[in-house]
Amino acid sequence: MSILIQITPSLEDRLKEKALKNGLRLDQFVSQFLEHTFSETPPSTSVVWGREAELLQKINLDIPPETWQLYEALKRKHEKHIATEEESKQLVLITNQVEEANVRRIAVLLELAQIRSIPIQILMQQLGLTKHE
Repeated sequence: MSILIQITPSLEDRLKEKALKNGLRLDQFVSQFLEHTFSETPPSTSVVWGREAELLQKINLDIPPETWQLYEALKRKHEKHIATEEESKQLVLITNQVEEANVRRIAVLLELAQIRSIPIQILMQQLGLTKHE
């Protein structure tokens, strides 16, 4: 059976992104989401699904674009040995902020990998978090 649903382009983009992060086609992702939402299985399945969604939202580093821009500019100055003492201190503070966010992100990734019973490396590939060389 097929159903035609009118949604906004932004919602469609978000659904496509979530499907891609889960390694699924859009129709598969929506179907699984609806199955989980309306299933009559014990709550533990819904709790796991909800926890996965919660963890997926926490994976982003939540560092504002302006901070990233400043970080990159300060890093370039530092590498060229032209950063002032104040800029060097600021670079250290931002670097610490990024490292702390990465530690939180790894903890979230580990929990999500455990829920899905897959190695963290596979999860990171599925979510597009690995560098392509």
